[in-house]
Amino acid sequence: MRKNFNVYSSSAGSGKTYTLALSFLALALKGDSSGYQDYYKRILAITFTNKAASEMKARVLDYLETLALERDVDSILSWLITETGLDKNTIHKRSKAIHNHILHNYA
Repeated sequence: MRKNFNVYSSSAGSGKTYTLALSFLALALKGDSSGYQDYYKRILAITFTNKAASEMKARVLDYLETLALERDVDSILSWLITETGLDKNTIHKRSKAIHNHILHNYA
């Protein structure tokens, strides 16, 4: 079992929400020994405002959809390849599966 705990602290407008969204994606794509499709349910990301939480949720869903369509945005694909150790095709495949799972199973 991995133990991950990261704190991102910086001034307003410095990219904390972007960093949280990418970290969330990397963890979700890697998953664990049980798989990756619903691993997102085990990730806790905390922000201090509802606005930031909504922005992060929208960003994660947008990134997953973009990656599922085998596209890249904000150059996140190369970062995800480095961070996860997964290849491009695996990231696209897993993004599609996770995105579909979220849309159909997550309240």
